[in-house]
Amino acid sequence: MKTLILSFVLSFICTTYIRAQWIKVNMNTTNSLHEVVFSNSDNGYLDGGLGTLRITKNAGISWSAVKTDFHVIPSIFCLGDDEIYASSNGLFKSLDSGKSWTEVGEGKLSVGASIFDIFFTTKKTGFINWGHKLYKTDDSGMSWQKATDIPISNGIIMFPTQDVGYVAGGYMSLCEFGPCPPDQTYSGYVLKTTDGGKNWEQLNFFDNKLRVIAATFLTTDVGYCFINNEACSLCKTIDGGETWTKKDIDIPVRDGLFLTESVGVVISDLNEIYVTNNGGTTWWLEYTSDTDLLELGASDNVVFVAGRKGLLLRRDLSIIISENKNNIKANSEEVVLYPNPAKGTINFKFNHDRVIRTVTIKNLSGQSVYRSDKILNNVLDVKSLSNGIYFVEVSLANNEKFINKIVINN
Repeated sequence: MKTLILSFVLSFICTTYIRAQWIKVNMNTTNSLHEVVFSNSDNGYLDGGLGTLRITKNAGISWSAVKTDFHVIPSIFCLGDDEIYASSNGLFKSLDSGKSWTEVGEGKLSVGASIFDIFFTTKKTGFINWGHKLYKTDDSGMSWQKATDIPISNGIIMFPTQDVGYVAGGYMSLCEFGPCPPDQTYSGYVLKTTDGGKNWEQLNFFDNKLRVIAATFLTTDVGYCFINNEACSLCKTIDGGETWTKKDIDIPVRDGLFLTESVGVVISDLNEIYVTNNGGTTWWLEYTSDTDLLELGASDNVVFVAGRKGLLLRRDLSIIISENKNNIKANSEEVVLYPNPAKGTINFKFNHDRVIRTVTIKNLSGQSVYRSDKILNNVLDVKSLSNGIYFVEVSLANNEKFINKIVINN
């Protein structure tokens, strides 16, 4: 009976820990939320259904409403704290954080297909995926010209530098008479420019038969593409798209992104959130939602998941990223923290003789709440800490670092 109760308690703690990492932000709306974009680590915008527009000045911790006359906002891009572009039956520009808007593009962009994606590399130079073409402006959106004759669909525009850029996308074919032949069902592509968008080339991307649904280019050379054909895969390049590796993912990916070469996040068609810290080799489930999850966004080390019914989830991945950068061993059996949950004190047990240099305790937001370099007999007094879940980072005299999670229940 005691074993059953203990298992239940530990299961509850683990579930609470996992869900607690994803914080639900109060958005004061029931409209669907979609794209999250940032101009810097603090200033960002979020669009949604029925012309919903939100702005944050504190890294997405809180958001305020911006009134618009738009019915829909398929795409948004912020060039600075106050300068933003939005598509809505045309392309519109605001210089005052969305309080007022001016239509750009000589009215031509309001005809036909909607604008799928927007990206500006400078105040004058920008790109849009309109219809099945890529267009470029050199006059802040007043006029647009085709950037290439290569057809694109659902194009994700990315410029890791002002000169080097990529467009990735794809679609599922709808054949006129019944199901498509296997080799015609899916189509995908990756385009590249090295001269600021003056010229584009289509890269050899698995014979252009893999549908790209999400992509991230961290540098001019390192990029990731998530594929969703019958099965899901992750493709990576480390040489600017000249060659690609592909690994299957046992997750029906809806959207995905990478913050570093190691740390990435995906949302699934089953409304789950997965995280990897080894470049996508393995993924662990962190959150399951009762509400549809639609899109991912990020600012520095903070990730956002937008969904229906006004859902916005926020997660700071600084600790996971720090583990990878500093070679910190996470939840290693080489060091054990006990008891867990802890009451009053934490004991440290090592599988070999080791000397503790410092102990730093951080909360779920990554903030340091306790630090000590005086640990007697491998015992730490934590009576001053509030009840909750924490990360304990242990630095040893031999420069090894470990990080483990613990529950404080004083």
